[in-house]
Amino acid sequence: MKISGWELGAVPGLVQTEDYARALIRARRPHDDEEAVERTLRGRTERQDILVQAQGPKLWYVLSEGVLRQCIGGAEVMGGQLDKLTKAAETPGWVVQVLPFSAQANAGIDGLLYLYERPSVPMVAYCETYGGARLIEDQSEVSDLTTVTGMLRAAALSPWDSVELMRTIRRDLD
Repeated sequence: MKISGWELGAVPGLVQTEDYARALIRARRPHDDEEAVERTLRGRTERQDILVQAQGPKLWYVLSEGVLRQCIGGAEVMGGQLDKLTKAAETPGWVVQVLPFSAQANAGIDGLLYLYERPSVPMVAYCETYGGARLIEDQSEVSDLTTVTGMLRAAALSPWDSVELMRTIRRDLD
């Protein structure tokens, strides 16, 4: 399986630390009690189990620079998240790129986007905006969204430069 993603608001759930995920869930759902937050957190962390399977997915994320600079959960939590993200970027079969603020207007301005590729199954896309989400199976629309993903990758920093930027932002937290 291959997962390609574009995020402009938060670190992708599959590579979130528990503390970052908890802070993010609390921020997005301020009226939920502790039990509801922990239930949502368990669901998110259980999905991460796919990463340790023998044939785990190949990941390619493009993240807005704002994802790295928005201090979710405080400096300590964000520092741990940046450490995990940097390690993920150095994992064989995974690519993390950062779309810098200097990239100006970009093809992903409408919201997050994920593409899921599995052998012998048509590719699907998932898009999300405030108040709604869509699973897209129409292959013409999936093709258009594949182009959007390609444009974001082309506008982003190289994987190496992206890791260097993550390390710089991490150092700035200390």
